[in-house]
Formats: sequence, structure tokens, C-alpha cells
Amino acid sequence: MAMRSFAQELNWVPSYEVQGNFGISSVAGHLIVEHGLENAAAISFLKAPYRSAQLRPDQLKALLAVSYNNLIEWHLFISDSDARWVNNLADRLATPEADKVVAFDPSDLMQVVSSSRLDELDREGGLRKSIKSCDDALLQVISRWKLLLKADYPEVENRNFSALFNALIFVRGCEDRNLDNAPGSTRVLLASLAEQPADQIDLSTILKASLAKTGIPDVLGEFIDEKALEPFKTLDSATAQNIFRELYAPKDAAYDFNFALMSKHALSRIYEKYVALLRPEQSNAEAGQLSLLRPIPQEVHQHKSGAIYTPQFVAGFFSRFIRENLTPKSFRELRSIDPACGSGIFLRNLLELQCDPFAPGITPASITHAFSRTEAIDKDINACEATRLSLALLHLIATGSLPKASSLRVRNADAIAAIMDGSLAPRAYGAVMSNPPYVKLDHLPEEDRKIFAQYLGEDHSGRMDAYIPFVRLCLELSQPRGIVCLVLPQTFMTAANASFLRAKISLEFDVRCLVDLSAVPVFESVGAYTILLVLQRRIVIAGLDRPPAQIAQVTESVGAALQACLDGREVKNNLFSVFPAAQSIFLSKTWVLVSPEQIRIDERLSKLPKLSEFMTVAQGFVTGADSVFIRPRDAIPDAEERIYVDYLPDRQIGRYSVPRRTAEVVLFPYEGDSQLSEEEIKTRYPETWAYLCSHRESLEKRRSVTRSGVPWWKPVRSRSPSTLLKPKIVCPHLMLTPRFAINPNGKLAVSHSPFIISKDEGEEQTLIRFFCAVLNSTICNWYIRTYAPKYGRGYNRLEVTLLNGVPIPDLAAVDSRTLSSITEMVDQVSKRADEKLDDELDNLICSLYGFTPSERQGLFGLK
Repeated sequence: MAMRSFAQELNWVPSYEVQGNFGISSVAGHLIVEHGLENAAAISFLKAPYRSAQLRPDQLKALLAVSYNNLIEWHLFISDSDARWVNNLADRLATPEADKVVAFDPSDLMQVVSSSRLDELDREGGLRKSIKSCDDALLQVISRWKLLLKADYPEVENRNFSALFNALIFVRGCEDRNLDNAPGSTRVLLASLAEQPADQIDLSTILKASLAKTGIPDVLGEFIDEKALEPFKTLDSATAQNIFRELYAPKDAAYDFNFALMSKHALSRIYEKYVALLRPEQSNAEAGQLSLLRPIPQEVHQHKSGAIYTPQFVAGFFSRFIRENLTPKSFRELRSIDPACGSGIFLRNLLELQCDPFAPGITPASITHAFSRTEAIDKDINACEATRLSLALLHLIATGSLPKASSLRVRNADAIAAIMDGSLAPRAYGAVMSNPPYVKLDHLPEEDRKIFAQYLGEDHSGRMDAYIPFVRLCLELSQPRGIVCLVLPQTFMTAANASFLRAKISLEFDVRCLVDLSAVPVFESVGAYTILLVLQRRIVIAGLDRPPAQIAQVTESVGAALQACLDGREVKNNLFSVFPAAQSIFLSKTWVLVSPEQIRIDERLSKLPKLSEFMTVAQGFVTGADSVFIRPRDAIPDAEERIYVDYLPDRQIGRYSVPRRTAEVVLFPYEGDSQLSEEEIKTRYPETWAYLCSHRESLEKRRSVTRSGVPWWKPVRSRSPSTLLKPKIVCPHLMLTPRFAINPNGKLAVSHSPFIISKDEGEEQTLIRFFCAVLNSTICNWYIRTYAPKYGRGYNRLEVTLLNGVPIPDLAAVDSRTLSSITEMVDQVSKRADEKLDDELDNLICSLYGFTPSERQGLFGLK
């Protein structure tokens, strides 16, 4: 309690204590502290008269394992007279800033060891971080040995590899639970291996003997499928020795692995990544190749399967939100479930808080009770075993003993099928947490499609995505006042196929928190743009108002933004904004996150006409095989150029301007307004026909051909010449800042992107220039950033429906002189970029909207 009080006075948020001295008698204890919802530092307290500057290199290395194995870079050592900041991933010899010792007296303690000092260290930067983080180091060990063993055991399945590494991690977790042992003082796997005859080792015997050396009885079979270990029963002795050594101290790591420390946070993250890896696969060429040595296969991440790992900060935020919105008694007795558990990171984080020894009412009995009321389901057997092992090790750390494997409620099943057959109870859980699989229709197995369609019934319409039935399931599982925490794609807020879910939420739930992380790369190497959605099933109580929703829009500093949501603080800065919103905003057909200030702007704009009153917005051509139909201009015979049009890639569209000539063309099978037949292409354009025939095999595999009956040689949708080749406004499909341009002669064709043509052909040249200026304006930029679906890193995805609804100045109120002036200015900036003229044009458009220059700067903050 003294350590926690000390940390709080220095603006840290105490997270949890690490009890153990790692064989170093001068250590009084360790505390993991947070700053902005992330584990920011490990603090080690030294007993007087020891000083942090006097720590020997071997002692420093042993203590840095506390932060390293908890995925924390900064470690703070405090004595009664000095403090020492160490970054455990940096080369301390190359960068002295990574190891700083400061003497202090009580009066300047705040300047030396407070959370603000960590902010300063992070801002200073410049550290040469040459040491792999703990999770990356362990994943490298597992992945490397998995691939090497696959070469020796080509018939062994991923199931067997998972059992092997789960067994080894299980033994290491049991071994490391005594934190008073010096690093390396016990290496039970190596000791047990040495007791076996080198030519006839038995892996199961080694594992059981190792467990016995840790003081754990023979429970291996309860947590590990021993049958799955049989292919490795007679593992080569030298191979086994090398694997075991690297699970203690990897040859390229600076610190020993400590699986008791790691299991607190890092192991969940490691499992999340590990479970998402598919079995190693060889290419067909490799499979048929003769070689003295079997090739080492490549490991594949199958993101399309929906298996992508959940970052720790998301799971931590959900768990904290649930705790902060329940009484301590309700939180201790909570019944929770994750119906697509992956490695169990959500449930593990929740249980860590339910097992917190500093929380009131926490006893061994309450911990056991909490585990018994926690349920996990997953279709992937490897994910279930990872969850079971992770929870078992957590129980060992929290209570000092392993649970009965049968008491851990981890089920290998399809949760959707389970709710349909009655083996999963609806409205029975106080907390439902899930990062449902993100799988589009094209990648869904046929069996899943049938189950999902049967479960959704008439509720669902439109394109099927795997997350849709899981969201409905999570809603169905929650009890009255139950909390539902979901990680969802940002398109959930606007997609037509999710509209019935949004309607259900608005009728039966309160949105407690919605965090838009679409500008943040939440999932590594995956194009999924994310929101965090926290709901609570509503119960009607007379006289009790519905709570406001906490809305967060984040571009950076995710931890600080989420902490503000937990605190209920309203914040607005350049990195994120957090504000309350009435539940009424979720009654709309689509959900748009607008602050009270933005609502006032929207109210002013809503009284104006829409772009669709004067212009037609259409979508560019779609070929279904751009690599075939889009060709270099110089590859087209002169006599056949007439059935090709200039292709304008998105990246070549500027602000107001397009290139005079493009390097590529796209097949456009028209003569005048008449579409050409297959026979006409064959006879009149033989070289093009021969080119198409050379790609016939790939063209015939297109879904539009196999399912929709499009002739194999045709682009999916070319658009008619009378629409595509008119004078128009063009823009990229994805846009960070306004990039609308005029194409006065209409000869450029865009792919997928929207383009805009005039409804009044007599005034089309004037109207495309005027509305190009309108669409490039600060006002329209605000509208698009507010209402467009997000595509990551701040990009907006422009769709036909969005542009049709863009509010525009009342054209009837624009006098002819102003209109003429705008068209002339557009012509000038389209020929030569002129920032001053562009700004003048923007001011003029804003004034037509009814906003003064000062309002433009104050409300929109762009110029």
C-alpha cells in the first residue's frame, strides 16, 4: 500500500505488484504503473542503504527482466537517495541516455521520478533500440522451431506443434512462479533431459519429470493433449536441448524469459499472434523438388480467415470499463463470455482485475468463483487450448495452485450453432466481449454461410460478413444491464447489411462508449479500420434519464483518449477528441459521430440544397481484371486505338487538375454509343482479340463470369460513352484532403472512383467548374471528413451516395459576376497551382455557404 500511495502521489496509476526479489536481497518490491491506460514503467524499490547506482550488471539484468517480460520499455529503480531510469530495449553503451542515474532529495522527487519525467524521456527519443521486445523474441523462437521441425516432420499438423509449445510454456510457467529464484538457478527441462539416455529420450517423461521438479503434480494430461505430442515422442536429443535452451535464454536476447512474469500480460499478446498463424505450407514447386535436405517452409498469416490478434490496450480498456461501471460485488460475481475467444485475451484481462489482491473483497474463494463464471468459445481447437493454458497459468499466479482443467469453461464449438441448438443460453451474461472474425462473403466457407443465413433469418439483407451474426449473438447473450464490448470494422456504422443491428441497438441498448480508431493502425498488417463499441442492455426505470454516450475520435495517443473515456472527461486537442452525445444520435439510419459543435454546423448546412439537384454522380468503370484490361498506350496497335480510352489512375488526380495525357488505356468495347459484340471484336480488332484470348483462363475465373454470366472477354461494367466520356469532375476513391479536378473534354476514364457530370448540358462547363470549387472547399472537406466511411490513416472513402448528399450553396443566390469569377479562378488554378489564389477561392465559396473567414478558421480549423 505504501508503494501504491507513493506512485499515486507522483501521478502514476498503480497497476499491479510483482512480489519477488530474483535472488537480490536489496530489493524491497516492484510495482507496475500506468500512464494513459498503458503499462508505462516498472518501478523497483531498493532497501536502504542500497543505491540504484550500485547495482551490479548481473543484478541490473535480473531486475530488468521484470519490465522486459511485462512488455514495458522503461524501468525505474528508486532508493532513498537516487533514482535510475533504464530503457531495456536500448543499447546502453551506445546511448547513455538509456541509463540515467540521478541523485535527489525529497524536494525534487517530482521532477525526477513522476510520470511527467517519463513523458520527457519519450519526447527526447533518439535511443538506439537494438533489443527485440519479449513477445517478438519468443514468437521468433516458436516460429523458427516450428518451421525447422516441420522440415523434419513433414506430416505433422499444426495441432501437434501447438500441443508441443503449449506443453513447454506450461512447464516453464510452473517453473518460474517462484520469483525469489535468481535467473537461471533452475532449468528443469534441461535437467530432466540430461537424466534421459541420449539415444532414447521420451518427451512426455521429460515434461512430467520437469513438472515434478517444480513441485507440480502430474497434471500434464489435464491441460495438454498428450496424444498430440506423440509425433515428438522420440525427439532428437540435440534438437530438444536447443529448443529448451532458447525457451530459457534465447541466443539473441538480452534477458532470460520469465514465464510467470510474462503470463501476466505478454503471454496473452504472444498467444494472440501465435494462434493467428496457420500451419507452414510448401509451394507446389517445393513439394515436387528433390533435395538432400527438406526445404524449410514459409509460415502464412491468414488474415482472410478472420484470425487477427487483439492489441492489449483494447482488452485492458474493455475490462476497466466494465469494472468502473459495476459495483465491486457485481464485478466479483460477474458472469462473462467471449464467443470467439482467440487466445482468451479479453477474459484474461477481466480475470486479472477480478483477481486483483488490492481490490476490496477479493479472496481465494472469490477468485475461484470468478474463474467458474468465465466462459470461452472458439471453433479453433488451438485457440481453445491456448485460452485454457493462459487461464490456468493466471490461476497459478493468482492463487499459487493450478485449477482443475475441467473447471475452466473453455469450449471448442461454433458459438452461432450453439445458440441455435440451445447449448448456449441467451440473456445470461453480465459481460460479453468479442473481437468477431472479419471475413467477407468471398472467403466464407459454404457451411458457415448456411449457418449464418439460418441464424439471421429475415433480419439480414445484403452482403454477408462474418462479424454480422456474431454481433447479433453478443447482443442476444447479454442480460438486462449487461455490458457488451465489441471490436468492429468502422463500416458497421454505415453499412446497409448492419442496419438491422443498429436499429436493434437503438431500441434495446444504450451506447455507453464509441471510439473511432479508423485513423489508427490497430491491427498490424491488416486493412481493418476499427471502432470500439460498448453497449449496455437498457432497463427502463421511472425518473432515470438515459446516460449520454461517450464518443472518442482518435488519430494518436490512443491510451490517453481511452483513459479520458474511462474518466468521463471531455477533451479536444490535435490528437483526439472525447465528448458526450445524446442517445438520440443512434436513432438515425446510419451513425455519424458529431460533437455538439459539429451538430450546429450541420444544422446550418442542412438547410441548403444538395449536389444531386444539379449534378449526377456516377461510379467509374469496373473491369474485374485491371491487370488485363488496363494496358500501356504503346502496346495498342494504331488501327485498334478507337476501342480504348485514356485511363486516369487515382494517384494522378490533383487538386483541380488532371494530366493532359496518360500512359495507360483501358479496353472500352464501344463504337460511338454502340456496344460491340464478340464477333465484331474478333473480326475488326484481331490483335485485341488475340490478346484477350491469351488471358482467357484468368478472365473466365472472375466471379462476374462464373456467377453473373458476364461474357469472359468483357470488362464487368464499362459505363456508357454518353455518361463516362462527358465533361466531368473526377476525384480519387480514397482521399485525405480535397482532390477534385475538372476534366473539361471528358476523355479520361476513372476506375471505381465517383465522377460527377452536369444535368444541364447547356451549362455543363460552368457547372463542373463551380462545383469543383465547392467540393474542394473547406466546408465540403469538413462534410466529407465527418460523414465519409474511413479507410485508415485518416483517408475518406468517397461513394456516390455521400457525394449526392453534399450540401451546396444556393446557386440561385449566386450572381453572374461571382459565378464567372469562380469559373475563371478554377481555370487558373487548374493550369498552375497557386496557393494564394486557391485560398481566395476557398474564402469566396465559404462566404456563399454563409460562413465568414473567421468562422472558417474557428469552426473548421483548416486554414
